[in-house]
Amino acid sequence: MTLIRRIDAGAWPPQNEGFVFRDWIKGRHAGQTLIEFYTSVHPASANLSQWEVRIRNGQVAVNDVEAVEPTRVLRVGDVVSYRRLPWVEPPSPCHVDVVYEDADMVALSKPSGLQVLPAAMFHQRTVLSLLRRRQYLDVPAPVHRLGRGTSGCGAAALAALISSAPASGSGCQLPLRKFYRALVQGRVKADQGRVDVPIGPIPHPGVDRGLFAATPDGKPAASVWRAGCMEAECTLMEVEILTGRPHQIRIHMAAMGHPLVGDPLYGAGGRPKVRYRLYGSDCGYYLHSLELHLPHPITGQPL
Repeated sequence: MTLIRRIDAGAWPPQNEGFVFRDWIKGRHAGQTLIEFYTSVHPASANLSQWEVRIRNGQVAVNDVEAVEPTRVLRVGDVVSYRRLPWVEPPSPCHVDVVYEDADMVALSKPSGLQVLPAAMFHQRTVLSLLRRRQYLDVPAPVHRLGRGTSGCGAAALAALISSAPASGSGCQLPLRKFYRALVQGRVKADQGRVDVPIGPIPHPGVDRGLFAATPDGKPAASVWRAGCMEAECTLMEVEILTGRPHQIRIHMAAMGHPLVGDPLYGAGGRPKVRYRLYGSDCGYYLHSLELHLPHPITGQPL
């Protein structure tokens, strides 16, 4: 990849600006009180007494009106919002490299440790924030979303495309081919192979919606791999993912008995390690996005 320019924040501010988290009340939560809703839907964010303090401090609103009574009863269609006060985000790189750009899209190379989109502890220290600093159009839409601990190539369609390009929960619907290099534990005996193991969320302590893992109840997921050089008790793998499930390579390599070197979360079998808690530290594994093949979102030219 050829470096065109580096977008560098220099240094992140000591604290972010806080964030407002919104929930829309549906039938199954109608009739609950505010405190019942938050403690049942977001138990990992705070315990009962902490949620009560936040409500009474005026950090919670219903339909944009401050609600300070924990016993306020919710109705279908209510919008409840929690205003989290500014916090110190975990250490993170503050730069991203541009390797291709035109009026419609930008391709980037990001370092390990940099979050792509706001989530969990990271709402300021993100690739999206850096792109906005560069004064790209309002909202770049991710075409290829990398995990925080994954380095390498990703792409974004610029905002002018959002109204014309079909979208999904993972960005624009473009036919992509994605190749990675992964350093896995152990010596892989076969030269090449394929992993077909479903991936879906499973319950995990401290995570409201669970963690993605190998599970028979998950969605189909497929990866093809080729073993490269081996050294000591490690193997360098080239992996192409045919589907785009969260943490797919980490889960699939672990499911075949070869977790990524340094992976703090996934052990053999593709399941989270017992009692492992994230707390913003889900990095340390060796995974690099090597190549991204896609048609240009406007011209269709292969890139």
